[in-house]
Amino acid sequence: MAPVTAVRSYSRLSTYLECPESYYWKYVQRVPEQPSIWSIGGTAFHTCAEQVMRGDEPDWDAAWQDAYTNVITRDPAAADLPLDQWRKANKGTEDATWWGWHGPRMVDGFVTWRNSVGAQLQPLSDGDRLWLETRIEVELAGVPIVAIPDALVTDEHGQLNVLDYKTGKDQRGPGGSLQLGVYKAAVTVATGMEATWGLYYMARSKTLVPRDLTAWNVHNIGEMFSEFDAREKAGDYRPNPGKHCNYCPLKAAKCSYWQEKESI
Repeated sequence: MAPVTAVRSYSRLSTYLECPESYYWKYVQRVPEQPSIWSIGGTAFHTCAEQVMRGDEPDWDAAWQDAYTNVITRDPAAADLPLDQWRKANKGTEDATWWGWHGPRMVDGFVTWRNSVGAQLQPLSDGDRLWLETRIEVELAGVPIVAIPDALVTDEHGQLNVLDYKTGKDQRGPGGSLQLGVYKAAVTVATGMEATWGLYYMARSKTLVPRDLTAWNVHNIGEMFSEFDAREKAGDYRPNPGKHCNYCPLKAAKCSYWQEKESI
């Protein structure tokens, strides 16, 4: 059994909750996955959005291309696999060409949003920095946690909000608020400030989807991480089959459930 990863995060927690065996192959054994075009586009958008929130005003088409190119350059998979062989969303239609057109349009939309209704949200400042893509390291229930919210902002009422950008197809926003709840708990421990609301900015529709975070707190988020930590340390990597299997890149090669099912 490979050693358990000590530091936890929302992405690790959510992967484990969805399927412990998928988590095992991805984070413990570190089995390489076929890279995805949407990860390049999403990261490039986040880079540009951070610049917008900082008040930068470059040529945004050029800024997008620089961000997009930088993501590819630092991804070792790009040296081994041509982009046309990377995973693509929306039945394979959202390829590099699609992102080359729609990515800059998403950034333009974010600039327009920021200059209008988004102007009511001001990045939190502690005097030394703006809380944009800030790495937060805390402990929850004795478990080391890393959280990197896209932005911590205050609204027109002076209330703290956690802002997260989404570039995916579903413009209703993620169905739940766990990701924002994890960020809320980490921020509370790190700063003593508590966010009542979380916000998903949906890049394709240029809309803001609010999520009430009052149900999440340091205690119940800590309990989730504590249970996750204990189960992994006990070697609990049982598969959890479901709809998520349809897009699992490791299903055919590694999943014990599917290998057993196909052998019957």
